[in-house]
Amino acid sequence: MYRFTLRGVVNMIEPVYKLFPANSDHQTASSCYFATTAAANNIDHNYERAIAKLNTLQSNYSALQDSIKFKHQDESKHISNTEKFLNRIHISSETLNRLAFIHVAGTKGKGSTCAMVESILRFNGYRTGFFSSPHLVSVTERIRLDGQPIGKESFVEHFWKIYNQLFAAQQDNNDMPTYFGFLTILALDVFLTSKVDVTILEVGIGGRYDCTNVIQNTPVVGITSLGLEHTKLLGDTLEEIAWQKAGIIKNGSDVFTVEQPAECNRIIERECMRKKANLHIVPSSLEEFLWEKVPSMMMKQRNKTAELNVSLAVQIATNWMRRTRPCLLPTVEQMIPAKIVQGIDNCFWPGRLQVLEYAAHRTLFLDGAHTADSIKQF
Repeated sequence: MYRFTLRGVVNMIEPVYKLFPANSDHQTASSCYFATTAAANNIDHNYERAIAKLNTLQSNYSALQDSIKFKHQDESKHISNTEKFLNRIHISSETLNRLAFIHVAGTKGKGSTCAMVESILRFNGYRTGFFSSPHLVSVTERIRLDGQPIGKESFVEHFWKIYNQLFAAQQDNNDMPTYFGFLTILALDVFLTSKVDVTILEVGIGGRYDCTNVIQNTPVVGITSLGLEHTKLLGDTLEEIAWQKAGIIKNGSDVFTVEQPAECNRIIERECMRKKANLHIVPSSLEEFLWEKVPSMMMKQRNKTAELNVSLAVQIATNWMRRTRPCLLPTVEQMIPAKIVQGIDNCFWPGRLQVLEYAAHRTLFLDGAHTADSIKQF
């Protein structure tokens, strides 16, 4: 049996299709091998040392198994531990509140929605920070500034600054963040240092007890399509899943979601009422929008899943612009301006509902579908 991996696919198509944009942190094996300058070699060496040390932290799989083993006892420890580690590197809750967040949870499409929101806001002049997971090739993909993965040099600088402080302050051998927790902390440090205008934060797993939920300054929340996932951890009913996802809703926030199963809608509505948050159900079709310029995806073979993600992203992004820079929006309130469409058309999010044509009229379909529903749609 052949072992067919996404890395193998990337190696196969890179010569004929530039998968990653210029100036990103992705290089082919040959380009890394022929790097000749001492500075480049030193950066690569330090980066590999940082990755090796990162890999010694508790893995996502191990952390999940611990949560399942203890049957959801003290689940909020992920948030309290993140607060503790942030304080140890001198990032208080007040400091963290300097960042303004768009927080997105969901079962399917949350990464794609975040990427689209980031692209729209960037094309409208915002300096963006974007934290996502997982990565395809390089861990630096998880932390992006203005749409580009941070460079190895920046990653190394922030990594060792944080790691050394946390290692020196640990009270026992287990007193360090998990792999995902460490990268969350590193991302927040990068975004604070870079003074971004907006931070788009994708939840890891669940939401309510996810370490990304350490944030409080969250005026805008997104919840993508919901379904059964990680049932041993999040619960084996749609109501339990929705309760976990709705946990990122903050007091007074604007909450955007797609049309969900009735049992999910009830849970989200209840959480919004409890937090005095404003719930918005986005259109199910892009035809329902008034476009100054029609997005290119509407002129190709239509994909309902992708369009639902775009609908959610457009509503989230326009709400953010209305809050922060209303002058960017037209006086005709329902009109979607061309700059937003430019962000949609130029969004690059490989490995998610991606169609590649290569070689002799061959077509490759790529997606990280991780639920039965996603596989069927793909």
